[in-house]
Amino acid sequence: MNLKNDALLSFAADIAGKVIHGLRSIFPFWSNFKNVIYSLVMLALLVLGILLFLLIVIESAINNSNMLATKMHGFNLKMDSHIELLI
Repeated sequence: MNLKNDALLSFAADIAGKVIHGLRSIFPFWSNFKNVIYSLVMLALLVLGILLFLLIVIESAINNSNMLATKMHGFNLKMDSHIELLI
């Protein structure tokens, strides 16, 4: 069983080496290409983080405005004790 795993790992490493060698021949400036890919991934993560933050902030603002509207109109809602402590 262990020999099978070692052979599979060796095969995967050989394939990865061939792919990287092929990419180096296609992209002679491999380090520049890696930096561009890394920069694009970091930019995508930054944009996703900002969008997630904005989504949470907007949802929180909508929930707060709904709570204020129900308070102004005098509706009694059943709330959790945690929410009542925050109010």
